Amino acid sequence: MPSALKAIEVIGDQGEGADETIFTADDRIFGEQRQLAHYFRFNEIYTGRSYGPHDLPSTPPSGPLPDVTWTDAHPIRGDSKVADYKRFSGNSAVYREAVEFNASYAKLLGYLHSAFNGRPRDMALAVPTMLELRDRARQMYRNPHPDPEQAAQGYCASPTFEVEQAHFDEAREVVRRHVDAAGLRADEPVDLGALTAGPGRPFA
Repeated sequence: MPSALKAIEVIGDQGEGADETIFTADDRIFGEQRQLAHYFRFNEIYTGRSYGPHDLPSTPPSGPLPDVTWTDAHPIRGDSKVADYKRFSGNSAVYREAVEFNASYAKLLGYLHSAFNGRPRDMALAVPTMLELRDRARQMYRNPHPDPEQAAQGYCASPTFEVEQAHFDEAREVVRRHVDAAGLRADEPVDLGALTAGPGRPFA
């Protein structure tokens, strides 16, 4: 119970700041470099100004303007669907990557379902899967939208986060195999080296 309560405290601190500050408690708990809590990172983007070392949650950021090259952002269509990409699968790999992203997303949900239903150590398998999704998403963002009309407007490809029962059925077997292979037994170190995987190929 104490470790569970500490974990909840850490989650709250990372999101909202610790002890009425704008910073997390990661430096105190984990020995990491002090960093802004998530809310205040987003507020820097919203206000267009960085926080200073003495700023408080009740005051706006008073530091310098953030060094951001906004033109490096990848505009996307928030309503893209796999079906939209499939129309252009003959001359673009975006459709294939979107399908594989959704399969990995279902796998992540499978690990989380297992972790929250009696096998908490299975959460460890969700971590490399989240990183895989991050890398897959970045690859997609760096490609133009396969629809020439959307690409002409500057839109890039993006994941669609569509999952259906077929995705969960397929992911269930993959999750079972990986859980068995990892052998996540209580009070033993977790070695996920053999299971950490990302996209295996570039595409365009």
